Amino acid sequence: MKVLGKVEKFKVILVAGLVVIFILASFFDFSNRGGRQVLKIAREHLQDVADQAAYGLDEKLEDGLRKIEYTAGMISSLGGGQHQGDAQVIMDQMMKSSRFDSAVLLDKDWNVKYEAGDDRICDCSIRDVIGSDVSGTKSGISAVYHLEEDNEDVICIYSPVYGEDGTSEGVLAGIVLTKTLVDLMDFSGFGGRSYSYVIQSDGKIIMQTGHEESLMSSRDYYEFLGASDRMGISLEDLKSAVAERKSGVFSVKYGNQERIVCYVPSTINDWYIITAVSSDVVKGSRDSLNMNAFQLLLKTVLALAVLMAFLGFWMWKAQKLILESKKELESSSRKLELALQHTDTGIFEYNIPEDTIHVLTLEFCGMKVLQETIKEPSRTLREKGIISEAGEKTLEELLRKIREGQEQGTAELLVPDMTGKENWLRVSVAQTYDGHDKQTEAIGTIENITEEKAIEKRYAQEEKFRQAMLSETLSVWAVNLTERKLLSYTRGKKDCMPGLKSIVYDKKLIEGMCRLAHPKDKERVSGLLDAENLISMYREGIGEIKEEFRLRMPGETNYIWVESTVNLLTEPGSEDIVAFSYTKNIDATKKKELALLYESERDQLTGLYNRTAAMRMIDDRLSAEEDNRGAEGTILLNGFALSGLLMMDLDGFKEVNDKLGHQAGDELLRAVADVLMGIFRENDVVARLGGDEFVAFVHRVPSEKTVELMGQRVCAAIEEMSGARELEVPLSISIGIAFSPKHGRNFEILYKKADMAMYEAKNNGKSRTMIYKEKM
Repeated sequence: MKVLGKVEKFKVILVAGLVVIFILASFFDFSNRGGRQVLKIAREHLQDVADQAAYGLDEKLEDGLRKIEYTAGMISSLGGGQHQGDAQVIMDQMMKSSRFDSAVLLDKDWNVKYEAGDDRICDCSIRDVIGSDVSGTKSGISAVYHLEEDNEDVICIYSPVYGEDGTSEGVLAGIVLTKTLVDLMDFSGFGGRSYSYVIQSDGKIIMQTGHEESLMSSRDYYEFLGASDRMGISLEDLKSAVAERKSGVFSVKYGNQERIVCYVPSTINDWYIITAVSSDVVKGSRDSLNMNAFQLLLKTVLALAVLMAFLGFWMWKAQKLILESKKELESSSRKLELALQHTDTGIFEYNIPEDTIHVLTLEFCGMKVLQETIKEPSRTLREKGIISEAGEKTLEELLRKIREGQEQGTAELLVPDMTGKENWLRVSVAQTYDGHDKQTEAIGTIENITEEKAIEKRYAQEEKFRQAMLSETLSVWAVNLTERKLLSYTRGKKDCMPGLKSIVYDKKLIEGMCRLAHPKDKERVSGLLDAENLISMYREGIGEIKEEFRLRMPGETNYIWVESTVNLLTEPGSEDIVAFSYTKNIDATKKKELALLYESERDQLTGLYNRTAAMRMIDDRLSAEEDNRGAEGTILLNGFALSGLLMMDLDGFKEVNDKLGHQAGDELLRAVADVLMGIFRENDVVARLGGDEFVAFVHRVPSEKTVELMGQRVCAAIEEMSGARELEVPLSISIGIAFSPKHGRNFEILYKKADMAMYEAKNNGKSRTMIYKEKM
């Protein structure tokens, strides 16, 4: 036995030694793999930082170029800056909305006309950057140039300015200091440990971020790399890669310092973004990873030792606990039996495989006595009238989840007691397991929570009232809809019912409440506030209604946009349906929303709808015919209301433009738009598609003749306008018409066919209307 004991000890030591060797080998393998992975991740992160820096620089300069081009275009529209006050205002506005340090408008002889911001930049510096000939100048971004007097590096962003005759009259230039660009860019990464340069393809550094770990001491990056002790890429290969606009990562060692460097091309000129980080940062991450791994190894070994030490003790203790648990279970079973005899909570057992309930307490809280064992409980309780159809679905959903493996769940049911009074019950079910961890049974409880529900309901109602009162409101009112009584009405802080408990809530009162609403909104708002309408909405499950409309405040002449919120609820105790409403001022938000919508839908020159808005609106109206066919006063074709699309194109407009100029042409287009708006109806869609093309969509017309007559009126009105203006070139309009559903049921098809008819009108003498035919 003694020899056997030594053998067993040797086996234990051998196994422990092998485990330790395996753990150490795994640690060193992890350390090597982790180091390589950390280096790979660091390079990828450095590439991301460089890419983000390049993108940020490109985006800031491109945004500056777009602002310069836009401002130059606005000054050109003023005749090349002839209107001094307007041009100066435009330049000042540009400076406020941009990060330029200065801006200057030069004439074609490079003389300063207007300037804004810092006036240190002289016109000769800009001329050196852009060139000597203004007439050939195009928009662009200059290279970096140095201001000797101020010892500052700047970049010039410029765009030509044209006169009324379309020739170049000067240059608008925006100047930005390179240090301003550096402040705008986010060049940092690795928790602020990386730094960046912006260089030209010849290696000259034009921008750099200040950083304590930067090794640069010269203004030539290639010169710096040439003096390094070791590079991961040859200087010639790097220059070649830069010339080919490639990107990459390499390492460079300078003395005892090593850096990982990433180079990424910029879209601006021939610039490159150079981002570097010390190799100590990467080494620190790798060492931290190894230290964490080593600490985890020690914790694992210690945990294993502790586990082995307590394993024997736990096995001894487990046997003792089993015996004690058996005695405690017997005692608990007895206590449960005694408790069940005196409890007010219903308790039952649920057999999951058989879907049956065995009731342990047969009566509680005055509830109906259930059968001792109930099969298919949800259906059975519904058939016996104990629970409603909704209660059946709720209970079955709970039991289904338990059958599917959910450990526990609850459901709330509305159940009448023996006197017919409705009670809220909370049913809770939790699974129990047999000795083989199989889910075969569950234990359930039934609690009467009627009083709790009533408290919750009162609290919710009080909270709605409180929130409404705390809101910034123009008016607040409360109505008992069941009794048709206005309970309270305040406007601002003024009580509009002093000394009165209630007023009859009828149509006359509603009309008085809505008398200050906009005429186009009054009928809709008064219909919403109708008592029968509100009661119907509440019974359909709607508890809150929001409505926006225009309202004129007392003593005011202008209308403002407001939003009324109506909360519908049941009054505690009486169960009457009550409406509580408050109105808020949303004028600023609504007008901004409507202005944005108008700008997105309108043609800037004529104020008519633009192409995108017209296509959407026409397709929306045509698709709506699927759900709303045959409105009164319309002709139906195949079940669809008759609509017409008129494609209109001006005759001779190009000659007018060539002889009178674009400004006169734009004025004529606006005049044509006014003619069209005067002929077509308010709800018709009238749009300018571009150039001298217009379209009109007339929806729900009584006949094709009606649309044709509209087209003829347009032709006559354009000819009359042309004659009244005594144009050198007569102006007329040719119109093609296609009908829905006869020729198509969407914009694209109708547009193509109306366009074909329009060209047929041009070929037949112009200034006429043609309806599409299949043979065209």
